[in-house]
Amino acid sequence: MALEELLQELNRGGGWDWCIRSFDGCSLSLSAGSSSSYAQHVVAFHGVCYLACPTEFSHPTFRVASTAERLSLSAQVAVDEDDTVVAIDADSSVGMEPLTFFIVATSATLAAAGGVATTRAALVGAKAWPYRANSVGK
Repeated sequence: MALEELLQELNRGGGWDWCIRSFDGCSLSLSAGSSSSYAQHVVAFHGVCYLACPTEFSHPTFRVASTAERLSLSAQVAVDEDDTVVAIDADSSVGMEPLTFFIVATSATLAAAGGVATTRAALVGAKAWPYRANSVGK
C-alpha cells in the first residue's frame, strides 16, 4: 500500500476528534473518535524525528507535505530527501481557521478492524516507507 493510500484510510476511517494518545520521543500514537471521550487508537507513527502538532485537533485531512512545505520545514529542522513528511490540515483550539501540522516519521502502524493484523509496505517514489497494520491495543 502506498503512503497516499494509508493517509486516505486515516481520512476515511478516523473520526472527528483526534488526540495524541502517547509520544515517547520516537513513537507517536494517535487516537480518534466522535469525541475525545470516545477516542480509540487509530495509528502509530514510528521513527518520529519531528513533531509539530497540538495534543488535540478536529476534522483532520492527512496528506503528504508539498515541496514548498518541506522546504519551509527544512529551515527549522533537518529534513533529508528520503524523509517522509506527513501534513495534517485540522482545526485546533489555537484559532478559528484550520492550520497545518507536521509529522516526520519512518513508518506507521494502523490499528486493524477486528484485531486482524496485516503487514504491508508503502512506497514513496522508489523508496519504501514501511508501515505495519496491528490489532488495537498492541
